[in-house]
Amino acid sequence: MELNYQQYLTERETPPKAAKKSGLWEMLTSMKFAIWLLIILGALSLISMFVGELRSPEAAQQPPSGSLDAMGRALMVLFQMDDPFRSWWYRLLLAALSVSLFACLIERTPIIWRLWTKRPPTDASWLRSVRHGIVRLTSAPREALARRLSGWSWRMRSDTLWIGERGRLGIWGPLITHLGLLLIAVGALVGSFGGVRDRWGGFAGDILQRPDMSFAVRIDSFRVQYYPLQPGQLVLVDNEWLGKLASQQEDGMWLVRPMGHEGKMTESLPVPGERIRNRFGNQMDRSNIQSYISYVTLLEGGREAERARIMVNSPLRRSGFRFYQSSYDPDEPRVSATYESAHIAVTDTAGKALDTLVLRPGAEISVPGDTLRVSAGELLPDFKLGESGGYSESAEFNNPALRLVFHGPNGFEKQQWTFLRFAAHGSGPGRYNYRLVELSGEQVTAEMMTIWEIKRTHGGELLWAGFIICTLGLFLSFYVMHRVLYVEWPVPPHSDVRLTGLSRKMSHLFARQLDHILHGLDVRSLE
Repeated sequence: MELNYQQYLTERETPPKAAKKSGLWEMLTSMKFAIWLLIILGALSLISMFVGELRSPEAAQQPPSGSLDAMGRALMVLFQMDDPFRSWWYRLLLAALSVSLFACLIERTPIIWRLWTKRPPTDASWLRSVRHGIVRLTSAPREALARRLSGWSWRMRSDTLWIGERGRLGIWGPLITHLGLLLIAVGALVGSFGGVRDRWGGFAGDILQRPDMSFAVRIDSFRVQYYPLQPGQLVLVDNEWLGKLASQQEDGMWLVRPMGHEGKMTESLPVPGERIRNRFGNQMDRSNIQSYISYVTLLEGGREAERARIMVNSPLRRSGFRFYQSSYDPDEPRVSATYESAHIAVTDTAGKALDTLVLRPGAEISVPGDTLRVSAGELLPDFKLGESGGYSESAEFNNPALRLVFHGPNGFEKQQWTFLRFAAHGSGPGRYNYRLVELSGEQVTAEMMTIWEIKRTHGGELLWAGFIICTLGLFLSFYVMHRVLYVEWPVPPHSDVRLTGLSRKMSHLFARQLDHILHGLDVRSLE
């Protein structure tokens, strides 16, 4: 398509004749084709979103209930609605849109370049036939008018004609916008073919290091923050019964409605706040959680590079990776218990008490009347036996168990658990039995595992570059107004200076600006 400067400025009156193009090329470079692609892409994306919301994974595993259900499942498989942004139709539409935008760039770049480099026509006679020009006549002296027009960029100055421009960069706005949209489309297309999507969890002190990451992430701590007591919360009273907070009285007492059998509520009871817990280590208290936060340190080359925190809706971003605070695991906490001393009852095989040993953590003492030495090791407050050995199911002292380590002659070594509440498990090596009978100074802390979603999308750099370039193009298109001003100096016998302003858009705004520039001079309008 050929478009000269004069046609560009007055396109509303003399639209250029489009050159004859091939059918395929004309389709690719038309705006209608791109709009239809966007409509189809948006419609299919919306359908896939609603399909995923309405159809649960459990229902998808069930056999079809009829021919209609079978057809629906076949369509879902055909259009890959379980992963729409990696489906064939998503990639095909993005590829077609990218080709269309690239074709538009190929066609329009030479046109814009010619308009940018071509000088305005120096013969002003053609302006007499322009119906949408802004025409002003003035008898002001040349010096006074030149001062008023000092801010213009003059592309031509002679004794009889000046041609000035402003906002010339606006010519490039649509082309730059097309370039930004092309980068966004290509970035999305590249992202659909790959990327990282992983799930990872860990405790404080654990370090995440992936082969494709140039840095490591060390978990410093993980915290779960609960809301303060407020009506509607499910709470635990006296560590014994569940209830729901109804309201707080003026004296500070809370009215708690106990939960009866099968979840039914009974009448409210007044309970002091110190007897109420809205955090009780159960899945039922999750509605009381305000937020959960991971505090981490980024390591590069083994050195600390940055400290950060990961919160819900506030991910950590680094080198294209995004770390989302997804969840946490309250069911398998890492429990650490400490104690000052443990009293171990020593009995013979008949159960007769012989002695009581007082063990301190890590200290080894001799067993009286035996060749063995014994030391106290790990304490588990709620002992459970799993595939990998003993572990604590919770941070409560429901089933305390202490690990005893025995050493004897000739390198003899044996470990065994002894329980505070189960005498039957008190047997030991050698001639005696050992049972935990008392703990002093015991304390317990529980750490929960934080769980992250780790994502990295290929083509992210293209998406960001496209967004920035597209924003620049839209700004130039809508906020930078290309204006051309012809100043025809009078030739005797004429005495008036004729100013003609031309603008492809917002001509009324240009008229107000020109009137503001000429304010105070003897000016007449010919519009």
